Amino acid sequence: MIVCNNCGASYEDDEPRCPYCGGDNFGRSVQMHEDAVNELKREKRQWEEKPQRMAKTGMSLTAKILIVVIVAGLLLSAAAFIGIRIHAAASGSREQAMQEKLEKMYQQQDYSGICTYLEKHNELYDQAFRKYRLVEKLEDYTANYVITPDGQYLEQLIREGRAEELDDVKYITDALCICQESEDADYKYEEQEAVTYYREYCYTYLEEHYALTKEEIREVMTGYDPADEANQSNLERMMQERAFSHLTE
Repeated sequence: MIVCNNCGASYEDDEPRCPYCGGDNFGRSVQMHEDAVNELKREKRQWEEKPQRMAKTGMSLTAKILIVVIVAGLLLSAAAFIGIRIHAAASGSREQAMQEKLEKMYQQQDYSGICTYLEKHNELYDQAFRKYRLVEKLEDYTANYVITPDGQYLEQLIREGRAEELDDVKYITDALCICQESEDADYKYEEQEAVTYYREYCYTYLEEHYALTKEEIREVMTGYDPADEANQSNLERMMQERAFSHLTE
């Protein structure tokens, strides 16, 4: 309670004026003025501190963004890793199924079937498929590339002495070189059955078409040297000359 300086009446100190005479409550007026000044000072201080708070907020936001980016990166990396593992597992299962199918054909000596399958799946060049690729190459050299000369063309070759144009003998010799190389490497791809088959095929072909004996063929092939780049060409030429000599007998 306060006492009015004008009429002496008492009233609540939070009243701006005396309710009896209307005189001003100077204490209240002073307090209100001080409150207004303090409010202005507080607002001024807030405006002065605002850049600092914004800077602090900016640093905090940057840190948060950085954390979000790192977490997102880790999640993406984890997802990518899982995806790669799933893809690798699926790819491995697919290749395993392909290998089993090729091996089944190999055991059945369906070598032409292997070649047809590899043509459809020409991406299979891993170590696990080396045996079947070797079969494919032997099939090319003994069947797909071989055209046996006959008729007038053969007569012309004999007449003109063109032994070097016996291309079928050349490819058969190339197949024998592959067989010899596999044998020298102890059949590291477990291709011995295929090598045996194609080697016998080559012997039979040269005997039927050029009357070459196994002894003659083996005599030529004893000179095989895979380390010599010119060696295979020399063997091709020697085998062609042997075959041609039988044609002219």
